[in-house]
Amino acid sequence: MIELTTLTQTPAGLAMLIFGGIVTIMIVARLAFFGMFFLAIPVVAAAGGLRAGVRKLADQYSTETATEPHPARLREGRSSDAAGIVDEKMVEGFRMPGNLWYHPKHVWLKPDVDGKVRIGFDDFAHRLMGAIRQIDMLTFNVHQLGKIGSQSFLKGWDVYCNGKSVRLISPIQGRVVEVNSRLGREPSEMADDPYGDGWLCTIMPEGDADPFDAAIPGDQLNRWMKEEVNRLRHYISDQGITVLQDGGELVENPAKVLSENEWQHLVKAFISG
Repeated sequence: MIELTTLTQTPAGLAMLIFGGIVTIMIVARLAFFGMFFLAIPVVAAAGGLRAGVRKLADQYSTETATEPHPARLREGRSSDAAGIVDEKMVEGFRMPGNLWYHPKHVWLKPDVDGKVRIGFDDFAHRLMGAIRQIDMLTFNVHQLGKIGSQSFLKGWDVYCNGKSVRLISPIQGRVVEVNSRLGREPSEMADDPYGDGWLCTIMPEGDADPFDAAIPGDQLNRWMKEEVNRLRHYISDQGITVLQDGGELVENPAKVLSENEWQHLVKAFISG
């Protein structure tokens, strides 16, 4: 066997040693390269799968799950796609459009084709409250599993009239999707058009409860309003308060002539849920 010291003593031996070293380094480098390549294949695949999973999870959180339209039933004479005021009539001196639904607590409802419901106070409620100076929406926040952030659900309203205030609990529940900007800018003018520009908010009912189940049937609206006016007269007589004019109609601004306690009880007895 040729010893290493012997090879280095001649130019030919030294050249052979250097050449052999270079070849050995090249072989080791190539083996290392292919080893890393084959090892990288499963690593890259795993990373790609991880990125796809993260992207899918992010999409689920950033995109709200589509809500099925609420099964708001349509009844004769009150279509959901009717625009504006239709078949308006006067009952005991109060305006009542025929294309709307009415809750016993004097909140009107108008369904949309996508399941949303627009709501507002009816003419009776506006006349009972008087000159509204401010309306504040009351909501509560709910964090829904699988969704980022929380969503606001309708609770009611704080109403201010002539320095008095009353808290009204909404008889209709649902997720708030739109609020009338007039609530903050022109609340006093809402009574002029309670069924048009005077709407309060739009909600998306959720759950199994149908908000129209509690609405007054269309063929009973006239009788219901007459009974409400009669109930108001009895209430006023029993409480010993004076908010009726000589002709039996409500005074223009009951909050102005009643104490705060009297006005609060009057409003809550007919409007609050």
